[in-house]
Amino acid sequence: MKLTLPGLFLGVLFWLVIVVLLLGGGLGIGYLLHRMLPAVELGTGMLIGVIVIPVAFRAWMALTSTLTSPLEVLEDEAEDWQGSVLPEGSSRRPTPASSASSRKRRRLRKMERSDGPPRAT
Repeated sequence: MKLTLPGLFLGVLFWLVIVVLLLGGGLGIGYLLHRMLPAVELGTGMLIGVIVIPVAFRAWMALTSTLTSPLEVLEDEAEDWQGSVLPEGSSRRPTPASSASSRKRRRLRKMERSDGPPRAT
């Protein structure tokens, strides 16, 4: 892979922008910590801010990546349940499938048994 000057320049520029934003956010958090708790020096507060920003961003990304729309949840739940309908009065509940790979295997088995893709029930 050959690096060109404009591509290298944009990569370095992108990296510098991230570093400046990180240090600026760390400085802001450090200043707020210093103002609220005078025992925390500005340098220590800045170090705390520089560490907390990526950790908080990663936690936020992890939380938002697990969110799904209600329709997707209903469709997935309908596909996940195995077994037959239980008789009335039974307190036992059917268990969901263990993983997405088992759903794919079941779908492939249905396709092998029938002539085409599985039909929605």
